[in-house]
Amino acid sequence: MPIPDAAAAPRVLIVDDDEEARRALTTLLRALGYATDEAANGREGLARIAAAAPDVLLLDIDMPEMNGWQVLAALRERNYAGATIVLTGADTTEDAVRALTAGADDFLAKPCEQRELVARVNAVLRRVRKPRARESVLQLGDVRIDFAARKAEIRGAPLALTRMEFRLIEELAAEPGRSLTREELLQKVWRYSPGASSRTVDTYIWRLRHKICPTRSRPQCIVTTPDGYRLATPDALVAAPDLRAVAPRPVPDE
Repeated sequence: MPIPDAAAAPRVLIVDDDEEARRALTTLLRALGYATDEAANGREGLARIAAAAPDVLLLDIDMPEMNGWQVLAALRERNYAGATIVLTGADTTEDAVRALTAGADDFLAKPCEQRELVARVNAVLRRVRKPRARESVLQLGDVRIDFAARKAEIRGAPLALTRMEFRLIEELAAEPGRSLTREELLQKVWRYSPGASSRTVDTYIWRLRHKICPTRSRPQCIVTTPDGYRLATPDALVAAPDLRAVAPRPVPDE
């Protein structure tokens, strides 16, 4: 059963201390077109989610260091926007009710039939990937961006953003807290225009940071992740380093 939209490459994070089980799920899902990542315990899983939130989390319960129940509690505090499917060897009604009450979207007892697992992953994906209405105005500290009017201000004064800068920040703002890869940004913002490359994305991100977070005292609104960038959520804004220290080679606007 292939994924509903192969071009979208949904991300699935598998958190399980059983290496053989992780590898089996990884092989299955990658063969169907999913992008996958693995973590051997809850603490490692939370770190992966913080770096690049997956669309779907496949979560085991009985793990060392941090178990699945603790992970669910932590995700609830962080307002995790993805879907979670609990996979556990404890096949009881009490466990299923506890998992769903704790914030899981679905519950499956191990071992499970592959077709059923894939069907459930696709089902939760349809829920989390429903198109959301985009906010017309973005407020980041002293910076206010009106996407409808294509105007930006900083402390009430006009802030000059180019057309491509508007498009880039708009795509990041559409999914706050979620990491977007350079490839996704190239597709969404530049439509893979001739000459567009990952270097183009990096340069435009630097430009936006330079304009929106011009000093050390201002929050770093655009966070670098292992595979791309994400817009920081309000409660995650931290003091930024001096972003003007090293500038990439300028790329002409389109």
